[in-house]
Amino acid sequence: YGWTDIPLLCAQELPVHVLGVDRDGRPALVMKRIDGVTWQHLLDHPDHPNLGRMGGRDALDNHLEILARVADAVAYAHAHRVLHRDIKPDNVLVGSFGEVYLGDWGVAMDLARASAPQAVVGTPCYLAPEMLDGTGNRLGPHTYVFLLGATLHQVLTGQPRHAGRTLREVLQAARHPLPCTYAADVPRGLADLAQHACVADPGDRLASVQAFRAALHDYLRNRGLETVVAGAQEQLAQLDAVLAQGAGA
Repeated sequence: YGWTDIPLLCAQELPVHVLGVDRDGRPALVMKRIDGVTWQHLLDHPDHPNLGRMGGRDALDNHLEILARVADAVAYAHAHRVLHRDIKPDNVLVGSFGEVYLGDWGVAMDLARASAPQAVVGTPCYLAPEMLDGTGNRLGPHTYVFLLGATLHQVLTGQPRHAGRTLREVLQAARHPLPCTYAADVPRGLADLAQHACVADPGDRLASVQAFRAALHDYLRNRGLETVVAGAQEQLAQLDAVLAQGAGA
């Protein structure tokens, strides 16, 4: 067929093995086959075996591990001046051996062309506000931070970041995102991270995807310490109760 092999170095992006044209001059490509399901499917079906293969202590740990790997992929893409623009659980694939791939790069943008007028693309209920101004001038690492924060919001609440009864209401919520009130059972550290990542002003967000990922790992590390401390406090309370009963106890 006269295809030209173009190796594409990928870090959790869905690999493209061959890109070229067929004998009729039509675009043709060969991509990796993924045996697995979307991340959204795992959010909807927490007992799915693919989630357990992530190796975390519980479902939340596993979802955070998936999110951290997605952050790796977008950091790699941004290092090559590419903005995905449609990060969401439906566009993440989780394989049967715990592989994580970020797919659907059809609306990705070369940041070298950011100064040109841009159509509004992406999924409305996840959009960063700067994605709605019709240009690419304000897009950058901070946009990735918002998209990852919006995805974390869905992990924590089961709902997309922007809501509304109509598309107009959803877009209005995306243009002027307000702080969210999280339920008491949402870990405070993760709620704070989602809030910090999704503020309207890009300058007030976390500085980079790497900073977002580091915050995820800090939470997971501190969560382990909190578990140890909570166990020790419970044992101490039991000991105090026994001692309070006197020498006979």
